[in-house]
Amino acid sequence: MPGVPIPVSIASDMTLPFFPPMGTIHDYVPVPPAPAPPICAAIESPVAVMWGPGFALFQNKLTTTVIHQGLPFALDGHDCGYMITHITLPINNARLPIIILFSGRKMAFAASTVKANGAAVGCSTLLLFPMMCCAFPVTVPTGFPVANSLNTVRVGLTPMDIVFGVIGMAATIVGDILTCSAPSVPDGKEILSKVLLGDSPANWAIKQGLGVAVGVARILITGEGSVQVQAGSSYVGVTLGYSRSADGSYSVSAGGQIGAPVLGSAGVVGGQAGIQYSKSASGESTTTTSHGAAAGGGVGPLASGGVSTNSSTASTTDASGKTTETTTTTDQKVGVVPLHGSSSTSTTTESPGSPPVRSGYRGGHAQGKPWGKPL
Repeated sequence: MPGVPIPVSIASDMTLPFFPPMGTIHDYVPVPPAPAPPICAAIESPVAVMWGPGFALFQNKLTTTVIHQGLPFALDGHDCGYMITHITLPINNARLPIIILFSGRKMAFAASTVKANGAAVGCSTLLLFPMMCCAFPVTVPTGFPVANSLNTVRVGLTPMDIVFGVIGMAATIVGDILTCSAPSVPDGKEILSKVLLGDSPANWAIKQGLGVAVGVARILITGEGSVQVQAGSSYVGVTLGYSRSADGSYSVSAGGQIGAPVLGSAGVVGGQAGIQYSKSASGESTTTTSHGAAAGGGVGPLASGGVSTNSSTASTTDASGKTTETTTTTDQKVGVVPLHGSSSTSTTTESPGSPPVRSGYRGGHAQGKPWGKPL
């Protein structure tokens, strides 16, 4: 595989801010409010690549049927997600609930030439290619999956992948600088803006605009890449996307999701639905509709289990005009200990009037018995 060899990051690999270990800086408003510096030190919990709340809210981007060491691994855009435990020093921080509810630890690099389950493989490795960690006044590139060097599968990170990873990190930091303001005690307006839009309207426009600019630049320069606009948060949000491959194939998509913590428990539940239109370089077009639900969560770095079920229907028309329809349902259980399973069934029908062809797989990973397609 071309480029710098980077180990994949499987679901059980622990991530944490590394400079200093487990440390970042966050916004600070003392309780009760009083004159104070606007920032304070923070200790962030280590969490696995597969973090339960992020899995339930579809922030985790993980393989489904392609695995390494019996576990799925991170793909492009992977975010450990919301509800990462933080402790600020001093602890009397009125903004701590906001910090935890909208936390993030996201992959900044991806191997564009190496695909798994149709997406580029996410890349991060200790001291070289960091993850972006939530912080104040700007997101900081200090997170790493600290032990993924033990994974024997490597993917090639090309020079262009590195360049655009750095550009993406810089765009995130610039967006934070342009939208930074003095922290205050959270009120209903701020919380509603974060849940329904992701930020204030002006701040949202700036950050989304910078993200779109980076995506468009990559497509224009390399002939491939993706652009995504999200309105809302991962609790309530809608997303529009466009992606293009070097061979000229492309896809456009739209989707929405909703999720929330479950009262009285440490878990999170979420649901999503979407539609995507794709066209290959050979002229084949596919329209796919999908919907799914997920649950996950827990307290602490090891309570990272999740279950999901997703169903999609793809209607494909080839260059000759023949249409086939495939319905696929995938159930997945993921955690950080080797007891996992996945099953998938699909039904394909050719038009007009051909009998359906059914296929599927089922597997589990327990006591050394792997599931899925090893990598």
